[in-house]
Amino acid sequence: MGTVVSGMVLAAVVTAFVLAVPRLRAHAERRARTIVLAAESLRALSRGDYLRRSALDAWRGRGHDRAQRRLGPVGRALLDPALRKASDEAARMLVDPEAWADQENEKFVEGQLAVLGNWFENRLPHPLTAAQRRAVLVDEDANLVIAGAGAGKTSTLLARIAYLIEERGESPDRILVLAFNASVADELEDRILAMGLPSPEISTFHAKGFAVLGEAEGRKPAVSSLASDNRALRSLLQSEFERTMADPRRRKAFARWWVRFRVSPEDLEGCDTPDERLRREQSFGLRTLTGVRVASIAEVKVADWLTLQGITWEHEKRYPFAPPTSTHRDYTPDFYLPDHDLWLEVWSCDRAEVDFPPQIDREAYAESMRWKRELHQTHGTHLVEVFQDDVWGPDLDGVLERAIPDHPATDSDASGRPDAVPTLSTIRSGASPFVALLSTFLRLYRAGGWTRDTVARRVRTDRDRAFLEIFWPFLTRYEFELQSEEKIDFDEMLIRAAALAADGRYEGGYRYILVDEFQDTSRARMLLIEALRGERSNCRVFAVGDDWQSIYRFAGSDVAYFADGEKHLGPTARTILPDTFRLESDVAALSTRFVLRNPAQVAKKLHPRRETRRGPGVSLHLHGPNGEREVAQRLMDEVAAEGEGTRLLVLARYNHRLGILKELVVPGGLEVRASTVHRAKGLEADTVILLGLDAGSFGFPTEIRDDHVLELLLEGDEALSNAEERRLFYVALTRTRTRVHILADARNASPFAEELGGEGYAQWVEVRGTGSVRHRCPNCAGMTITRVEGSHGPFWACSHYPACHGRLPTCPSCREGVLAFPFGRTRGAVAQCSACRHGTTVCPKCVAGVLVERSGPYGRFTGCTGWRPDGSGCDFTRDGATPVEG
Repeated sequence: MGTVVSGMVLAAVVTAFVLAVPRLRAHAERRARTIVLAAESLRALSRGDYLRRSALDAWRGRGHDRAQRRLGPVGRALLDPALRKASDEAARMLVDPEAWADQENEKFVEGQLAVLGNWFENRLPHPLTAAQRRAVLVDEDANLVIAGAGAGKTSTLLARIAYLIEERGESPDRILVLAFNASVADELEDRILAMGLPSPEISTFHAKGFAVLGEAEGRKPAVSSLASDNRALRSLLQSEFERTMADPRRRKAFARWWVRFRVSPEDLEGCDTPDERLRREQSFGLRTLTGVRVASIAEVKVADWLTLQGITWEHEKRYPFAPPTSTHRDYTPDFYLPDHDLWLEVWSCDRAEVDFPPQIDREAYAESMRWKRELHQTHGTHLVEVFQDDVWGPDLDGVLERAIPDHPATDSDASGRPDAVPTLSTIRSGASPFVALLSTFLRLYRAGGWTRDTVARRVRTDRDRAFLEIFWPFLTRYEFELQSEEKIDFDEMLIRAAALAADGRYEGGYRYILVDEFQDTSRARMLLIEALRGERSNCRVFAVGDDWQSIYRFAGSDVAYFADGEKHLGPTARTILPDTFRLESDVAALSTRFVLRNPAQVAKKLHPRRETRRGPGVSLHLHGPNGEREVAQRLMDEVAAEGEGTRLLVLARYNHRLGILKELVVPGGLEVRASTVHRAKGLEADTVILLGLDAGSFGFPTEIRDDHVLELLLEGDEALSNAEERRLFYVALTRTRTRVHILADARNASPFAEELGGEGYAQWVEVRGTGSVRHRCPNCAGMTITRVEGSHGPFWACSHYPACHGRLPTCPSCREGVLAFPFGRTRGAVAQCSACRHGTTVCPKCVAGVLVERSGPYGRFTGCTGWRPDGSGCDFTRDGATPVEG
């Protein structure tokens, strides 16, 4: 009976399946045809052309991508073979539409390369490289062409224009070319006409902005001199700063930011050595508002607080009651306040006298503090003591107000005392760094099209808030001046033009926008590009640039737009042009390694078109004090005699360093051009001489630090120290066709000079001249020990003194050289003379001095050079003569 039932069930199932087959086949066929149609619609997007990602996204938006699921095995089995094969192929294609599009685009590019091979060989004076040809053909929504120095970006731009007009049949009036200055725009137009092409619209950003305003508003407003004349802007800001000083409330806000926030503890964090921290302090400037140079930022803060409270002070006035002594220098306290008849010391330790900087001799410093206090106590003079935790804490105002008798009230509205107002003439020059910061911040604010609300929303710290409280009145004054003149600035023009275009009041109708020097794009320029582009699917952007040469951050350029172009331009293809027609192999390899020390830069390897012909491509010339002119003259004569081209480019970080050229004699037949590195961008010469690779505020890299408040107006923060200075140095290196000569003071070489002189660059750099006569300081670990001529003869001390007490002993053998200690010295180590190479054992007790022979009442013995005649210092001794280490 069970067998009969089972058979009946099976028969019913078979019957049901047979009856359902037509329906299942119809469903499978509909599903298969849907998959095939979706694939056909995807193929239709390309039509043998480049398939842009925006078109693919639109296809997805119509729901075609939902058809990509394959049929099951039963459904496939029910299809006829032809439909099954077509469905399977379509399903494979739809699994990853992006990958399929990439393959099709590669086929398109390869096909065009084959068809247009002769065109690429002969259309320009020189054949295009393989990378240049690809850059011309890629037709994504945005194509970012990353060109190394001398890689032929202008030729690529010209070839792209010719390709669009001649091969794609684009109308020139549908093409817009945006350049950054008029000379480049004129050059592009001349070269296009020389190629026999009808010229597309070629314009600078500013000219295009004016054109948009003229068409949309019927007038082109005049531009204020405040926009084009830095002196005029500085004069306006200086005038407003004087108003700030005369207004009690605004002066109080300025004092709060300037003294408390301008340099904060966070600014000095992250330093690996005391030397690095001291240099960091110096980078903020050690001059007070009144122009007096002091020893530390702590002293700057105290001095400027006094000045802003209207308190007269003198720096390091000789204390009149200190008796002459052989063990102490003349006593000169940090500050003397004549109106209060008190002396003020800013100690280098905390109030508990526990935390001392590692680079000072703690015992000697503490003994000096005791001696000074005793002097004041003995002679009845008033000493105010300020400690590091006072300076860097939140209540420096309160500490000084409580310590200074008859101090004018901080709220001068209440006191009304005229003596609480600082003399403007005494701080005018000292305030110039602040006026420069205001100028830069104002330029960035205007270039970004920011509003007060948008900037306020980006505030992160109390420091930011304090600065903005000061800044807004300066912005109000600037905007009032523009309104009273009935004029605008360039940035307002760009922002207004972008807004008009975005609102549809200007129809450019462009299908292609080509942008030169894209790495220098500012927020205002990016807004104009986006507005002129309108709907991305109808207009493509072709941008050429090199993020390694982004050097105009101070003027509003933001390399973040280059690094994150997709965020603003949408789907973006990136094409690298690695071949450099200008550089020889040594300079190409060295400059690449140098700039890529910044991991944020786009990595690319330059392929030089020729090897370095003779010797290293870079020479580092170390000279003595005031020796730069002599070396520069010798190099000029050598370049002329060797016949390595006739064009010589002399560069410097700052314009004033080029003044030595007035003292040089230019050899016959040599064409010499001088320029700052910023102005040299785009230039090239046979040989380059780079002056002034010294450390300091006006060295290279400059030690003048950008204030963190500028980050409020920039899209991205650069983590690497000296990131833009490194790019600027790259620009300097890559102006040459053959050789670069770099000049640096051996006693004050900059970090860049030290880096190039290191082992990492030895294969490309020839070091000429005397080696650095600096030695590593045992206290701060910097290369800061130099020879000093003292009243009792020469000695070797740290150039950071008095902030660092590091010293090295003079060689006991030749009495000329310095005993240079091995870094990370240990007991038993040997210090070796820099002149005669004599070796002397390091003192096992203090590890700061060395052991030398001495004579005493009981005969010869060995003692530490750290011992002093007054019995202080290291007292290590042992019987017998000092072992000579060789």
